Amino acid sequence: MKVFERPLHALQSLLAEAGIEALAVNYPVNRKRLARLGLQAVAVDMLVYEYNVCRTMPVRCRIVSSSGGVRVGVPSRVGEAVCEYTVSSRCEGRPVATWRTLQDMLPNPPLPAIAIDMSYVGIHAPEELSSLRVQLAVSLNVMREWLWDPHLVLAGYSPEGVESMLEGLVGKHKMTISGYPPGRVLWAMRAEKLIILRPDAPYRLKLDELLEADAFLMGGIVDRIPRPGLSARLDSKAPWGMPRRIELRGSLVGVPHRLNRIVEIILRARYEFKDLEKAIIASMTRRDRVMRLMVELSKSAIGGRVPLESIEELREWLPFDCTDLRIAASKAKVEVPQDVCDNSEDSGGR
Repeated sequence: MKVFERPLHALQSLLAEAGIEALAVNYPVNRKRLARLGLQAVAVDMLVYEYNVCRTMPVRCRIVSSSGGVRVGVPSRVGEAVCEYTVSSRCEGRPVATWRTLQDMLPNPPLPAIAIDMSYVGIHAPEELSSLRVQLAVSLNVMREWLWDPHLVLAGYSPEGVESMLEGLVGKHKMTISGYPPGRVLWAMRAEKLIILRPDAPYRLKLDELLEADAFLMGGIVDRIPRPGLSARLDSKAPWGMPRRIELRGSLVGVPHRLNRIVEIILRARYEFKDLEKAIIASMTRRDRVMRLMVELSKSAIGGRVPLESIEELREWLPFDCTDLRIAASKAKVEVPQDVCDNSEDSGGR
């Protein structure tokens, strides 16, 4: 059986083999997510909730997405298509495709993995811990956009503690959770090419390293109060790993630092852009863009004023809108030409 790295491609293959061109989702679903992710969302739901593909009596369905030659819809009396196959928790007859078959078509162990060291949970203040909980929950959602749950590894803290910590934020899931240290877990997963991501690493992360890595290890630390040198301890937890920092054009300024944003950068660079810089920029928040703009405007300013040419050069690689520019210029205490936003669309903020 062929192994596919992504659930999307595995499900596409499974449906093509069965000759299925239209599929109705017969379970509660977020339609916006389904429209955006299509079969990737269906594949993850099958794997997590253990749904199967069933052949049913033809039903009318409204198509919300299409990918890989398969239209995906939801049952609707006014639907424009007829679906003879549904994804459901129960099949009246023998399933056409099962979640177990789908799972067997995916990597085991689940590589590439993104691991988060949870051993420092106890040092967090309540506000920091609250932020960490949210970042972990969002990281799972981000992971599901490209891969699925087992690729996200939470190690170094008791599984019961992790479950309790995420209660109310994460529903049913199949993340890899272990009380063993992250290095031990990743070694057991045969993650030989390991990147340790930390901002104070001696070398920057290169695209070829990102694309070829078996796993990435990050510290599960939220620093409201700086804790110098703490992230460097990751190196000793996985001695064969390569410490790397993620930087944008020679600087850490503006590079997102929240765990979920780093997960997003890794996955977008690997599966969407095949380009690290584009992935970083696409994952930046308005705050990140403004911080980077402040630095770039300050460097370009001559006598407290930024030339129009400098702004246009900056716009070529760092998409920003007029609101970003005004905020950054104010914070950097520099002037920009008043007509800099003329004939341009004020768009961009994520």
